[in-house]
Amino acid sequence: MKFANMHKAHIKETDVKLEWLDDILAVIRTGSLSEASKERFLTQPAFSRRIQAIERYIGADLFDRDRKPLQLKPSVLESETKIRQVAQSLRDLAIELKRAEPAEPILVLACQHAISTAVAPQLVKVLSDQAESRIRLRSANRDECFALLVTGKADIVLTYQAKKEALDTHGEFVESSVVGSDELIPVISATSSTSATRIAGRTRLDVIRYPDDVFLGRLFNEEIMPDIDTRQQLQWIAETGLTTAALQFALSGIGIAWVPRSLAKVALANATLVDLSDVLPALSIDICAMRLQRDTGRVTGSVWQWLLSNQLPIAS
Repeated sequence: MKFANMHKAHIKETDVKLEWLDDILAVIRTGSLSEASKERFLTQPAFSRRIQAIERYIGADLFDRDRKPLQLKPSVLESETKIRQVAQSLRDLAIELKRAEPAEPILVLACQHAISTAVAPQLVKVLSDQAESRIRLRSANRDECFALLVTGKADIVLTYQAKKEALDTHGEFVESSVVGSDELIPVISATSSTSATRIAGRTRLDVIRYPDDVFLGRLFNEEIMPDIDTRQQLQWIAETGLTTAALQFALSGIGIAWVPRSLAKVALANATLVDLSDVLPALSIDICAMRLQRDTGRVTGSVWQWLLSNQLPIAS
């Protein structure tokens, strides 16, 4: 397998992707594609596509597909130590290169889209003062944020997390901590001239939905749907994977959307949106910060300590 030569000094990003190595290690550690996909913050179809990409690159199958359930081939299991060593070498190299940056450091902060819009402006100001450095903000979905972290393209990641989600599922190379909280609330346009009382009495609700394979879609299905009155039928009017788009749909009067309270606070304050959490279920969610455990850089360290010691600036 091509993994055998990955320890050579000249490693090109196009030849080896760190997330590929972590994907394989996750499968070895968990023993299944399903559990590994959860650990890697990917849907199972997306994770399967990544595994197929690895197989195409190395020109060999990683799994014995004649066995049910799928099992890793013995040659992959035998390469575990070498794969782990190469992955750690790439991480160490990335950290060393970061330390060699010019005197004015840049901290790369990756956030979920809603956090970037609602929280990051205040947060970046505080952090830039704290770290005496420039802040580069990257906005992505939850899975992409985690990928940016483990590939060394982000120093600190902020994502939403379900209250029941364990912090230790992020992998052995990642340090994580809850640094704030938010709430997923149902909102509707004030111009819809629909009172909360009338909403409660309706048998059909026009709703903006999130796709089932994204974090908020899964959260809605598992945590919010069971608490909706069984007499009320949800009619999906539009679908989007972005909370910012769902907010705009709600403001346009298309239907009810569940969005983070921090994202909706301005529209609620100026009365262009109505909070329906008195008559429809809302859900408290955490904001989780993550960084690589071996990242001992001065800037990352000072920002990390600030995040652990302070409540994120989220106005209710």
